[in-house]
Amino acid sequence: YCVKAYVTFEHEPQRNQCLRDYYKMRRTWRWSCRRNQRFVFHDRSLEIREAPEPSNILYLNHGYGNFNLFYRRSLTFVLSLLIIIVSSAVLLSAEVSAKQNTLVETADCTQNYTASDVVQQQQPHSQHIADCYCSQIGLRRAFSDELCSTAYLKTYIKAQALTVMSSVIVVLVNLILSTSITKLADFEKHETISKHQTALSQKIFVSQFLNTAATILIINLNLNSIGLSNNLFGGEYDIAFDSAWSSNVGNSMLLTLILGCLNPDLMPVLKLKYEKRKREKAQLTVQTQIELNAAFDGKAFTLDERYADACCKICVILVYAPLLPLLWLVLFATTFCAYWLNKVFFLRIAATPPKYDCKLARTAVYFIKIGILLHLVMSFWVFGCTYRDPYQLHTMVDALLPRFVRQRINDTLFTAIFNLNALPFILFFITLLFVNLGRAVIHCVCGISTETFEDEQGLLPFSEEYVRSENMELYQVCTQPSLKSAFGDGLLSVQSILSQERIDAAATEYKKQLAKEMVDELMNVDLEKDEDADDSNKQRLKQKFLNISPEHWSIRQVGIWLNISFEFGEQYLYPFMLNKVNGQRLLNVTDAFLEETIKIQKIVHRNKILKTVRKLRL
Repeated sequence: YCVKAYVTFEHEPQRNQCLRDYYKMRRTWRWSCRRNQRFVFHDRSLEIREAPEPSNILYLNHGYGNFNLFYRRSLTFVLSLLIIIVSSAVLLSAEVSAKQNTLVETADCTQNYTASDVVQQQQPHSQHIADCYCSQIGLRRAFSDELCSTAYLKTYIKAQALTVMSSVIVVLVNLILSTSITKLADFEKHETISKHQTALSQKIFVSQFLNTAATILIINLNLNSIGLSNNLFGGEYDIAFDSAWSSNVGNSMLLTLILGCLNPDLMPVLKLKYEKRKREKAQLTVQTQIELNAAFDGKAFTLDERYADACCKICVILVYAPLLPLLWLVLFATTFCAYWLNKVFFLRIAATPPKYDCKLARTAVYFIKIGILLHLVMSFWVFGCTYRDPYQLHTMVDALLPRFVRQRINDTLFTAIFNLNALPFILFFITLLFVNLGRAVIHCVCGISTETFEDEQGLLPFSEEYVRSENMELYQVCTQPSLKSAFGDGLLSVQSILSQERIDAAATEYKKQLAKEMVDELMNVDLEKDEDADDSNKQRLKQKFLNISPEHWSIRQVGIWLNISFEFGEQYLYPFMLNKVNGQRLLNVTDAFLEETIKIQKIVHRNKILKTVRKLRL
């Protein structure tokens, strides 16, 4: 049975009225659509939606039922979640291992030690002093110095190996994660490119956000400060995010985000001149048209990684902006660079993309809303902690609460939430949370759609637009560039576009309109009325045509030639232009063509035109 069918309306108001009627019925109860026979087909209720653009459709993914799609997407959701959790755990363990196996640095030594200090010092501090001495004299001297024990050198080699291994693990995990997410998105069998890239961007965003914002927080957080007995990851900083956290972790994060302003959009722009020289070289070296097309085709302009990367950077900045106010400037620089670099890539480098819908953009807005909510959570936690509350504003709220309520709230949590510094952020957070959740619940339960269908002014009927357009996108499978090779003689049958009579009638009307416009334009040529002026203008126009070969004349030039060469030429302008007689067709005209096609009934007129055309051939 047919899972999906694309219906093309002749007029836009008909399409919009159908969509409005359907959504109006769906606003009451979903089962009410069965009562209206307009939305029932073979005892099954129809689901009517606005069709995506033809270039946005993945035709090979059609034909899967709702249960099949639900099974696929449920399975990919679980697998994606497991893959993201495992990859985050592997990256976290690699970072922790590299951190815990780092050797003592020179900054950890209280003074500069010499060889005599190492010899004189006894246990239990002799090993620490020996390590300080070996790290101060440098690696080359440490290998040749007898005072540097084998244990120190083994520890050094192990630490360097773990550092390199952690970097390799990060690269491999990111590669495996990217490949796995792409395969899972393909397995979901989305019907449009926009939906496919939306699913892909969601998975990329979650993985990148967890591997950046969450990993930085967990690695450097002292778990003992939040009530846990085991500081598993060896974090050094308290949950209050004091100045030590900002000066060490915050500065490194700030530098990373500054360097990430231009990544990954800068490299294609820098290679613009190189790609131009590469195309010029290809004109001289390639042997087939396919190779030449590949050299001149632009790169694909995909939105999944672009949206995911931009949203991840924005959300990370929003989360840590209460601690590092300079991140607001980084946010401005990031969005500014992303806009201009993507604009240059889109206009100068990329191939023409499919006509995406707004689904991916709306998903990006949803990501940013999550970032705003996390920003508010971090704000009321940071500004509500006692470290930034010198006036003890939480004591004012403490006196107003009943005792039994106060006893049930943790002291740290109470100080952060019930604080006048954090009160505006808490209220704003609760408001945004309830507004967004309430809107989602209403749309899900009541089936209310926010789609509006306005009749665009001056939009032509489909048949007229079809005959006027040179590269109009159609919903027929046989017209899709990626599937054209499957249709033809001995292959799949080519589908008819629509009513051929309507197309022919629209094409005839369009030709008449073009001919009429050309005739009106020629009739407005400013020629003097007196005989001498007419002759001079005719001679000037004839001299102008003498420099152009008649076979290269346009339809308009043929019309001007007909008007100035014959006294009766004006009455035949319209049929000449309606039949698109250009210079090449003019040189091949026959008496039968003039009589049957142009409808010139007078033999004298036909003979004069044929005689003049024979002169043009010489």
